[in-house]
Amino acid sequence: MKDVLKDDVVIVSFWATWCKPCQSELDALYDIEEMWKDKVRIVTISTDDSRATAKVRSLVKGKRWPYEVLLDQNKVLFKALNLTSIPFVMIIKNGETIYTHTGYTPGNERLVVQEALNLLEK
Repeated sequence: MKDVLKDDVVIVSFWATWCKPCQSELDALYDIEEMWKDKVRIVTISTDDSRATAKVRSLVKGKRWPYEVLLDQNKVLFKALNLTSIPFVMIIKNGETIYTHTGYTPGNERLVVQEALNLLEK
């Protein structure tokens, strides 16, 4: 996880291929790419098990999501962070969790990106 946090501000999204709200949130972030591209790094972490690895890659490629995609096949990180549900989004600045939310409501993506952009200015 430390490699994921090497940048100043990172948006991290936990998701799974079977989770429709997760896909909606990642689609919405892609729709507002001009807001965050070249400013904020977005890393997505799939919680699908190892049997779904091909499905994860296929879905990401098909949707043309520009995010870094990591796999947490045994939910090691998910459990280490005491997460209980997805979608789960966090903003990390210099290794410290600054913001989190669970679930997805349309419009959340703009709030998350704006929060991350505000952190870049501080």
